[in-house]
Amino acid sequence: MKLLTISTCLALFLLSILSSAYAVPIDLSRARIATVVTDKKALRRTVEILQQEVKKRSGIQLPVVGKFPADEQSFIGLVLEQNIAQLPISFRTLIQAMPESKNEGFKLVSIEKSNAVLIVGHDARDCFMVLGGCCASWI
Repeated sequence: MKLLTISTCLALFLLSILSSAYAVPIDLSRARIATVVTDKKALRRTVEILQQEVKKRSGIQLPVVGKFPADEQSFIGLVLEQNIAQLPISFRTLIQAMPESKNEGFKLVSIEKSNAVLIVGHDARDCFMVLGGCCASWI
């Protein structure tokens, strides 16, 4: 049993080294905040907090757009699971390949080729909680 635990820890350690070796930074300094929700009020507070925290920490004011950019400009996407069908097919495929989230669940997807980050919450509260956790780790 102890050997199994040690080998599991070793395997996880090696995987963490390998995954960080291939990590690619994403420049979000010129990003836009994109939301595709049917009820615009659902994520309003989350978007406001994201804008405020980024501005406070970097001096950058991120603009908000009501759809995902078609060009190559970077973005931070905030989406509710019920609105995944409104996403472009490439993003939808990535998200649907992940395990289904339950209450208080979320999916965080980094898309290197689009220079984007997607936060998909099971509901609006989950998006807010993810953002709060990110902001807390910036301190």
